Amino acid sequence: MNFYPHHIGDFLKDTNFLSNEEQMIYLKLIWLYYDTEQPLPDDIFVLSMKCNCRDKETELNGILGLFFKADGDTWRHTRCDAEIAKYHDILTERSKAGKASAVQRALKKSATSVEQVLNTSATNHQQSSTNQEPRTNNQVNLKEKDKKESRAPRFDAQAHLCSLGVPDQIAMDWISHRKAKKATPTQTAINGIAIEAAKAGMLLSEALSMCCQRGWAGFNAEWIAKDQPVLSRPINGRQAAISNYAAQAAEARAKHEFSIVERDITGEAIRVA
Repeated sequence: MNFYPHHIGDFLKDTNFLSNEEQMIYLKLIWLYYDTEQPLPDDIFVLSMKCNCRDKETELNGILGLFFKADGDTWRHTRCDAEIAKYHDILTERSKAGKASAVQRALKKSATSVEQVLNTSATNHQQSSTNQEPRTNNQVNLKEKDKKESRAPRFDAQAHLCSLGVPDQIAMDWISHRKAKKATPTQTAINGIAIEAAKAGMLLSEALSMCCQRGWAGFNAEWIAKDQPVLSRPINGRQAAISNYAAQAAEARAKHEFSIVERDITGEAIRVA
């Protein structure tokens, strides 16, 4: 994450009992957390090097004990984890929206091509029916040949699926599965499945593969809604030993009537670079 919201008022209120130098150490730890999007390592020497406070290891240890939670061999910050997760959720939603938009553009382009073919066929038919001049055998043969050539081309389901980005093997499997179900693999059927796949946030190829696996002739986004897992991000914790400095800092903080409960300097908005 290159950017994160910083509420100055909350930060000053939560760190009022710290010195300016200690506040800067805490701020640098937050920067490091957001930059790597990973919990901080439980290595005071490494952290002191990265925060440029090599002669302040006691203060660094106390700040970790007050504002972070020990988790195995790392230090976690609850609000930082929540903001990073929210940031990636936004990226995922944007990716799904982009895929759905691409499918809609492909369907619109395909429908326009079919309409142009049908219009061309109708025009040729009208021209041939209005020609009342006597025709020789050669002319009749030529007219029949032209009529055959002007017919709308036979729909190639596999070629159409490949043009929409579906792998050849999945396209062939779905067409065979569809025929086994005595259902013709028409363009209308493909368009319907593509629209439902976009609603479910899936690729067309994923929806077709699921149809083959589950024996479905068609596809509906509601059929898989109940199968979507509820994401959870459990955080294992352990009680951390706080140094003498941390205990003193906690006492000073209590005198200012502030809770030692972990609070965060981050806010609500996410700005993506």
